[in-house]
Amino acid sequence: QALITGGGLLVLVVALNYWAHIRPASVDMTLMRRFSLSADSRELLRGVEGEIKVTAFYPFFSEMYRDVELMLRDASAANAKITYTFIDPLREKNLADAKKVDRIGTILLESGESDAGKGPRTTRFEILDEDAIKRFERELVSNILQISGWKKTLYYTQGHEEKSVS
Repeated sequence: QALITGGGLLVLVVALNYWAHIRPASVDMTLMRRFSLSADSRELLRGVEGEIKVTAFYPFFSEMYRDVELMLRDASAANAKITYTFIDPLREKNLADAKKVDRIGTILLESGESDAGKGPRTTRFEILDEDAIKRFERELVSNILQISGWKKTLYYTQGHEEKSVS
């Protein structure tokens, strides 16, 4: 009896562990939801149809690594076609040089679609400090939409920790 119960419990724990691995969850408990995308941004990213590869150039020990990784994870969860990787430009200089990146804090976005035979569309921006992380969501979403071929104008009227104009 105890063997069957123990075996059943083990199967349950393994199943829960596997499920948590394929469907990771996180909760942003900051006051202004600083480390997660807004519902509108998630909705816009769900509409992206092509593959988007995001490469962030940060050393693993950087304070910005964690903040950027949380936001990129949220974007990837919104659309499985958006993938991201980190390259440490101090340890993997050859990879950074291949992408023509010479600054820590560069975010490179590449579209899987080509631009009239010119190769994949790419764009980049930099998130270098805590002040820049406040505009990270806007930069990320607008650049993803740009290289995915989005043709409409996008306006951000309110975001995380921005001051009111009134």
